[in-house]
Amino acid sequence: MRLITKLLLPMGIVALGTFSADTASAALITYTTTGVFACNGIAGCTTIGNQAFLNGLTLTYTGQLTTNVTPSPVSAANYGEISVSGPVPTNNVTLTGITLAISVIQTSPFSQSNGGWTGIITGNLGLAANGSSTGFASICFISTACGNQIESFTYSAGSPSVTYRIQTPQNSAPPPSNGYALRAYSNGGTFESTTFQGSVVDNTIPEPASYLLMVSGLFTVGLFGRRRNS
Repeated sequence: MRLITKLLLPMGIVALGTFSADTASAALITYTTTGVFACNGIAGCTTIGNQAFLNGLTLTYTGQLTTNVTPSPVSAANYGEISVSGPVPTNNVTLTGITLAISVIQTSPFSQSNGGWTGIITGNLGLAANGSSTGFASICFISTACGNQIESFTYSAGSPSVTYRIQTPQNSAPPPSNGYALRAYSNGGTFESTTFQGSVVDNTIPEPASYLLMVSGLFTVGLFGRRRNS
């Protein structure tokens, strides 16, 4: 039995070392985002790149600046933000049908930039005379069953392959309740913005296998400790 234990102990240590190497090998992933609005034939709507203008309201998308994450295998991620402003109070404006196309530009561990999502805006929005937001509008990154949905794509032109996910939340407000809420002003008269959130996944980290390896290593080292104490 003592001979078996002596043989198993190095194997357990190797297993733990291999698990540590797996988790430590998480790649540095670097990305930014850009966004472009489209009016899709809505009367009175115009766009200039990352901004859309409609009846006194201005929608602005601010892209995510250079961001570094090291998922092992998953890391939370932001994908820029959208804000709504207006130079003067206005009646509720129908925003339904305006879309925002977000592109994710990855520069590390390899360059790729053909992935992203398109968000669809629904609802009405405006500014009251006191500067507070009126109406309710939201943006969803899924065309049906908006709410608690994840849209994703994968960059696989190099290694490791990387999956980007964006989450569309579910809210408790009246319809259209789901999605990222859009507001023009807060009651304090300041601009408000909503950050798009999700996650980044390093697809090369063998999470289930690593955990099995760790458990086997701990069991072996634990067995050795038990034998020493007995």
